[in-house]
Amino acid sequence: MLVTQLMTFLMCVLSERVLKVRVANSGEKDFIEIDIPRQIAFDQLVALMRSELAVDAKAVVWKVRKLPNTIVRNDRDVQRLHDYQELELVIDQEHAKSVASTSGTSGVTSYKATVSPKQIDVVY
Repeated sequence: MLVTQLMTFLMCVLSERVLKVRVANSGEKDFIEIDIPRQIAFDQLVALMRSELAVDAKAVVWKVRKLPNTIVRNDRDVQRLHDYQELELVIDQEHAKSVASTSGTSGVTSYKATVSPKQIDVVY
């Protein structure tokens, strides 16, 4: 029984990765933590980030930045990410400001999934 529980725990730990994400230049300086599968494609990562950060489906994603200064460009870059690395979703300035303005007056942002994985506009 204990061995089975340990195996289940290890499978969960090994199958997911935790990343810290936020929208760049939005005024919100705090990150949120998201769980992603270890085997995830770049486009899926972008879609998940957009969803978790409540980024409008019309917003153009310019790049995904791994802090402090590295651009994540493809599936191989995503596979090299480690737990708790900080990523920023860089979108056009008009949409970045609207994300900051919807964060509320309490200083705590409420994030809600609004984008499906098929709604991806990635600019390289």
